[in-house]
Amino acid sequence: MRHTVNFLFIISSVFFMGCSWQEDFVISNTSSSPITIEYHLQNFSHGFAIFEDMPMVYGLNASGTINWEKPLSIADTDTTLLSVKVVVPANSSLIFGHLSNDHYTSYNQYFINDRNFNLKQIRIINHEKIIEIVPQTFDTFFKKEKGEIILTIN
Repeated sequence: MRHTVNFLFIISSVFFMGCSWQEDFVISNTSSSPITIEYHLQNFSHGFAIFEDMPMVYGLNASGTINWEKPLSIADTDTTLLSVKVVVPANSSLIFGHLSNDHYTSYNQYFINDRNFNLKQIRIINHEKIIEIVPQTFDTFFKKEKGEIILTIN
């Protein structure tokens, strides 16, 4: 009997672990030049932030998708708390946020698990062109594609 209970517990644990998913927030630089990305985060006294002050950068595959096996080193040149300034190389993607077990629809939606849309502003500098994004314009720039909320810079 004890083995049956243990077996059922293990099977149900594996089943529920398989139900978990994550949506990543990505800025993909498919151009042939590096871009500079600056963003500022809000501080919340409760809950969990969606956007992070320690982003990751990965190279892109030939198909333009993230190569999770090719992390790249970057340096945050903004040393203030809750602000990030990084240079994203050509043909790479910056992953700067995650939403776990929820589907992103808009910046002002209700997020489960006490998640907070903690992004104040993003500035992207590409060949003297500056793109500024605030929460109210976020959904104009970022689109959902295959589990990623992504903005592609060409």
